[in-house]
Amino acid sequence: MSMILKEKHITAVDMPRVRQLMTLVCTKCGLKQSYDVGTIFLSDAGDNRERFQFTNYFRCLHCDSPGPFEVADYWKVIKEIVAGKARKNPKVFSGRAQLFDGTAHQTVAMSEEYLKELIAKDPNNAFLHVRLGNVQRASRRESIAIECYERAVGLEPYELEALTSLEELSIKREDFRSALRHAWAILNAIEEGRRAETDELTRGILSASLYRMNEHEDDFRAAWDGEMTDFHDSRSGQILREYMDIGSGLDKRVQMFVNTALGEELAEDEFEDDDDFTLSDELDPDQDFGPRWKDPKLRPVELEESLAAVVANSSLDWKGLRLDLPEQEDGGVVITLRNSISLTDGGNGGVWNVPSLRALFRGNRQAPQESEMEHHQAEYVDLFYCVEFGSSMILDTDRDPTDDEFIELYSTMRRRPDGKSLGVLHDVVWQSACLALGMVKYSESEYGAVFGQLTRSVRHYRTGPSSRNYIGYLRVNYNH
Repeated sequence: MSMILKEKHITAVDMPRVRQLMTLVCTKCGLKQSYDVGTIFLSDAGDNRERFQFTNYFRCLHCDSPGPFEVADYWKVIKEIVAGKARKNPKVFSGRAQLFDGTAHQTVAMSEEYLKELIAKDPNNAFLHVRLGNVQRASRRESIAIECYERAVGLEPYELEALTSLEELSIKREDFRSALRHAWAILNAIEEGRRAETDELTRGILSASLYRMNEHEDDFRAAWDGEMTDFHDSRSGQILREYMDIGSGLDKRVQMFVNTALGEELAEDEFEDDDDFTLSDELDPDQDFGPRWKDPKLRPVELEESLAAVVANSSLDWKGLRLDLPEQEDGGVVITLRNSISLTDGGNGGVWNVPSLRALFRGNRQAPQESEMEHHQAEYVDLFYCVEFGSSMILDTDRDPTDDEFIELYSTMRRRPDGKSLGVLHDVVWQSACLALGMVKYSESEYGAVFGQLTRSVRHYRTGPSSRNYIGYLRVNYNH
């Protein structure tokens, strides 16, 4: 089930787990009872029943009806909700929850009933079983969700979304033997030509699976040791065993295998005995500012006045210009003043003081349509590159952010360019965007379109509340 919030689409799993009691009246039997409804969605259209939607799973305590329910003390509740929204109450959102086909229901139980009716008409449809599993998982009914995903895989062994969810839930339950089998199935599916909606999403699914295995290498190794000989001898089994022990060489091995699985052949010896692989092995350190030397269609560099002064006064070479992130003793990045941006060209350094990101918008050019932005047009490559390269720089030094955290970050950057810091990753992305805007002219409309597309891109990778698939994409493409 996905939510539409002020033109923002997220899945129900994105929503925070909250406890919120509301008195409801069952329209079937008339029982008036208090229920823990979870997060409330309030829309402007419809009657008492249609305006409210709830994220927690519940049924009538008397007749087991899934709903709909009437809201008792309707106007009192509306008044309290409006007051809560004014205080930025995280338990109430303006918007509408809907399923994959656009249908909307007041309760999760009603969505469950609806999907079961569809499945009864088409019981061999794996897609519908996955949708039902997602609804159950979003309402924290994980045992039932697992049953739904397993039915989907029984119908379609290469159903990537179901396999990914099963691997994640198995790890959460510390059932690493099952998780290993699901990882094996994901690998086989992709090698057999099964693809997600895009190659990027396919790449992210496989990369994330391999990283999860490495993150829990001891547990996966024990599960692997307990498997039968035929599993050990299979090519997929041997590959999985390799990924448990890669350690510092994991990133380049993942890149090698994912490319190979997608038909982009790479010689394995390119990565052998290369434990000291670094960014400089792949990119000229004097050319870090985007792939500008590769594509003549990129916009011309036109330094913003204050940045041009820093470049001139500090004898910086713009072709190698990048952030110079200060590190703490424990290896983490620390940014004391976000508006004071440390720059380097690999040799010289300088400090660029930026009053605000908005001050760097130049011109009034309108951005292309959303569908056009999906292709990452050449004239926007510098801004895409700077932001994602900046995001990748922090991966070596801090905890890996989840896909949800990236979605929140990019969405915040689009809506409130100079909003309050969400943390060090936010500060790094903010500074990276400033650098791109200082190098190349972009309007506010174009800036918003780029961050809108970045947000949509992360959603393509997201497979669950704790998924880190976008991290895999950054590591593969920016060699971190």
